[in-house]
Amino acid sequence: MARLDNVHRSTVLHTVPSLARRLAASRSLWLALLSLVSILWLISAVAGRVTRAGGRQPVMDMASLLVDRVLGIETARKVGNADLGFEPGTQGYYVATPWPALLHLWRVLRELDIHTQDVFIDYGSGKGRALLIAARFPFKRVIGVEMSPVLNRIAAANLRATRWLTRAEVELVPTNATAYVVPPDATVFYFYNPFKDDVFAAVVDRIFTSLDAVPRTITIIYTNPVMHDHLVARGLRMTQALGDTRVYANSGPSWDGG
Repeated sequence: MARLDNVHRSTVLHTVPSLARRLAASRSLWLALLSLVSILWLISAVAGRVTRAGGRQPVMDMASLLVDRVLGIETARKVGNADLGFEPGTQGYYVATPWPALLHLWRVLRELDIHTQDVFIDYGSGKGRALLIAARFPFKRVIGVEMSPVLNRIAAANLRATRWLTRAEVELVPTNATAYVVPPDATVFYFYNPFKDDVFAAVVDRIFTSLDAVPRTITIIYTNPVMHDHLVARGLRMTQALGDTRVYANSGPSWDGG
């Protein structure tokens, strides 16, 4: 298995957090933003280089812990079904959205030209990684829909720890996604493959019910899009592809593959 040598490991674990903390300590949102994006690029670059040598996952795990350490949050640790606080009979587990995928989310949101009337919803928001990214943009509200009370408590703590870094109000909704009534002003939806098949279809039905009541332009950002065909069958156009993230909209031109 490929490894980072001691020099590289020391640079990643000590130099970068030290630099990021100095930038963040200034309380300048722009410098903090630069710090965060630089860390995300570091993760992508290092993981890509090591992947070619066959050792991606240990580096990704280390990089994920690094970001947590810099921001003073806890998002990296996996959580099994028994520790999620679900009611009996409910199955699931928590794996964080990879930071490189969230870099794609960042790029998409930046290109959307978000305004203060837009509302962002993350389905299966977990410990809040995607919410932290979205809250850096001038959304009217950022909403996380998550049924695990354990993950919601951790997400709330993470949001408190990074409040100085965010711009938008963040709301955590502790409910099953299929029961969640989509607000009439929701315009951007994010999925990191939290569910599929009938559950995904039911959530999409909720989105379209909201659209029928209040027609508007929406964007769906979907990482690991196993239900791509369902979205296309519902009439959404795929407008962009970044890595394993796809972007869909109910208006505008379709992606030409360029």
